[in-house]
Amino acid sequence: MYRGYGVAANAYLTTVNFDEATRLTTVRESAFEDCDHLQSDIDFSNTSLKTIEKGAFFDCFSLKNVTFSNMLETIGKQAFQETKIKNISLPGTLKRLGYKAFHDCDNATTLSFSPGEGILWCDMEDDRCNTFTSCGNLTSLYLGRDIYWSDESKKCASPFYDSYFTNVVIDDNVYHLGNFLFQHSNKLQALSIGKKVKEIPNECFNETKEIQSFILTDGEEPITLGNSCANFKVRSLYMGRPIEDIENIPGGRVDDTKAMELLQVGPCVSEIKSLSFNNFHNLKTVTLPANITVKSKAFFICGIQELYVQGDAHFETQSFTKCYKLHPYFFHFHHLF
Repeated sequence: MYRGYGVAANAYLTTVNFDEATRLTTVRESAFEDCDHLQSDIDFSNTSLKTIEKGAFFDCFSLKNVTFSNMLETIGKQAFQETKIKNISLPGTLKRLGYKAFHDCDNATTLSFSPGEGILWCDMEDDRCNTFTSCGNLTSLYLGRDIYWSDESKKCASPFYDSYFTNVVIDDNVYHLGNFLFQHSNKLQALSIGKKVKEIPNECFNETKEIQSFILTDGEEPITLGNSCANFKVRSLYMGRPIEDIENIPGGRVDDTKAMELLQVGPCVSEIKSLSFNNFHNLKTVTLPANITVKSKAFFICGIQELYVQGDAHFETQSFTKCYKLHPYFFHFHHLF
């Protein structure tokens, strides 16, 4: 373990090398706290590190790069608060993230959770996790793990509350999205949901409306979309899975008469239900897979101008009712390889 030598002794420390510390398992509480001049890259990849305790690198505001070991299980409270870490890449072995673990890391731009076994638990205090709060430049998230915290009923509790993400990718290894997980993530513009997520809770994206690109990756299992999804200002939707509740199709309730312009349906979707796209006036281009069935009034009063069908398909009577801009010359039946 590494205990440190106290704040005063560490004050002018500039370099720490763990290359030979193969038996290191723990970095103790406040070990490098207030090491203002610590600028070297911290690399734990050759160690056996499992635990980084409370405040271990608190207020090391010159620290920019940290590589974690593939054995790491716990990052304690405020462990990296107020550091300048740019890319936060967390291993799949991680089991616990402490309160404010990366709070106020305003230099961070990317956050990645590698896929791993089991769940990742985020600690709370005063009804909040604040794990990544005040990270004003943290714009990209790759989520490869199921994340839990003790009270998903509180709006401000999530580790991603009030985030600045513009792009979020939910991996195919993720099953669970918590309620209010992306509460007030109002800068989020591009979202991709993996094939194992069966339900997006009603308030998962509460007060998050600026999403313009939405991808449901290809999968056989249908997905249930929560109420908050209908408020996305989606302009482009890739529908790789069947959607159970068509009233919550993204973009279904926005004020600008349904913003969606582009729809592509993946090969795992066999049917478009009646009134799935009702009054999508801005919808201009639709691409459908081979062997799909389009039910009557599936596209009702839409602004479709071009329809691409990637093979044989079945269209029921009035599949495109009152889609006045869809001229027969703009039907494209072909195979894409």
